Amino acid sequence: MLNLIFDFDGVIGDTFEEFCEAIVHIGMAPDIDSAQVLSRDYVSKKSPHTRDHTLTNDELGKEYETYKALGLYVSEKGFGLFDNFVSEIEQVNTENKAIVSSNIQSCILPAISNTRINPTHILAFENHHSKEEKIETICQD
Repeated sequence: MLNLIFDFDGVIGDTFEEFCEAIVHIGMAPDIDSAQVLSRDYVSKKSPHTRDHTLTNDELGKEYETYKALGLYVSEKGFGLFDNFVSEIEQVNTENKAIVSSNIQSCILPAISNTRINPTHILAFENHHSKEEKIETICQD
């Protein structure tokens, strides 16, 4: 049986521009160019959202609040999906499709509801900060 697990942002959801706008909106960067540099720098390094992170509980709480603010802005702004890729995913004959993300449920769920991906799981930042933990949860289920 085929099991597929996808990230959301940048894989299914075309959210880069909206996230850059959100970064400026919440004051993490002064302008779009700076937000793009910050975003590219973030994805080129090891994520702090791993099982072996070094964040304190307070820092992790602040990360959640930041991602919540970013996700809410992106959700309210609206964004597209990578429609051709989504179409390919929809055609794969397996019931075991899942999505993991550092984004928030309220941003992901409405977008996925407009597809025929029908994932068994959509695990976001609220479920756990670590994608490793999310993937293990999916595999155990």
